[in-house]
Amino acid sequence: MERLSSCCSCKEVVGRIVQQVRAESEQWSEMQEMLEQVRVEMEELRSSRDHWQRRAIASEINFHSQHARKLERKQRARSCERKVIELHKVVKELQRELQPSKTRLLNAPPSTPHKLRIAP
Repeated sequence: MERLSSCCSCKEVVGRIVQQVRAESEQWSEMQEMLEQVRVEMEELRSSRDHWQRRAIASEINFHSQHARKLERKQRARSCERKVIELHKVVKELQRELQPSKTRLLNAPPSTPHKLRIAP
């Protein structure tokens, strides 16, 4: 009888071990599924990060390009302003040079015909 009881006891132990192995196997499968899900989500996050990094780099390049164009326009505007100032000086100088001739023409007697002579 003792052999029977030890055999039953052995079967119980084996049964518990089998149950435990099945439970652990099921847990392992669940863990594998969870790990796969985490792997997929990580890949999606990497892809999203790469996308936003590319957009950030493109935006930065665009910003620097626009900034460079803005500086170019400012430089051209300053150059044009200097040219305008220089041309104003030339106009004033020409007006000063023409003033005596203008005064003579305005003060000339009305009966005398005027012939304009252009100095060489």
